[in-house]
Amino acid sequence: MSGSIYHSMRPEDGVQLKGDQKTAFVSTMFDRIARRYDAMNLIISLGQTSYWRWRAFRGLQLPEGAAVLDVGTGPGNIPRMLHGRFRGVQVEGMDVSPGMLELARKADSQSRYFEGSVTAIPRPDHQYDLVTTILTLRNFPDLDLSLAEMIRVLKPGGRLMILDAFNGDGVVMPLLRRAWMRGVVPLLTAPFTDRKAYEYLAESIEKQVSVEDVAARLRGLGCSRVEITAYSFGSAALVVGVKGK
Repeated sequence: MSGSIYHSMRPEDGVQLKGDQKTAFVSTMFDRIARRYDAMNLIISLGQTSYWRWRAFRGLQLPEGAAVLDVGTGPGNIPRMLHGRFRGVQVEGMDVSPGMLELARKADSQSRYFEGSVTAIPRPDHQYDLVTTILTLRNFPDLDLSLAEMIRVLKPGGRLMILDAFNGDGVVMPLLRRAWMRGVVPLLTAPFTDRKAYEYLAESIEKQVSVEDVAARLRGLGCSRVEITAYSFGSAALVVGVKGK
């Protein structure tokens, strides 16, 4: 079923999907591009995705034994990075793509990986000190429910870190991004991977809610000390919220 949804939908239609259909679309898409995902991301973002991750995590502090969940973990880059920086952290990675999880498990024996949807995280309340989701927000099947679920599994006082691409400030940056993502990226990716997936990703950035909207939703869900840090003229941003006690 999931494959048929993906193959029958245009990229712009896939962006508009909700619920189980969106989950099925995204799962199939990432299964198809899993093995070349990191390399293609590095190329099409001109190294910016690596820079954004470095900026987002450079000041992070975690106590020994902290419990962390990475939502939409992909090939497990964030769990591996956290194990490299912090002693004794307990990291889990969740994704809807079995193909991505297969790669993550092969590359990382220290973390635990499991399949699941962000709209119904199969974990009890108040389990994690930190929940991260990196470049995944645009793929969520229901934004409000997804944010509420990530907050639910946080311990009181725990942090939610959201890093994603946004449209950018002013007029010039969105135009440059559109020209690159729609004009150049399909030509770069077509010989190596699924062109349709990258057309979807370009469309999803243009349809992304604003970073201010994300911050407002977190406040509405009871998060305190919600902070926004913009990168690359607003092309990406980190939103951090602390769960109320």
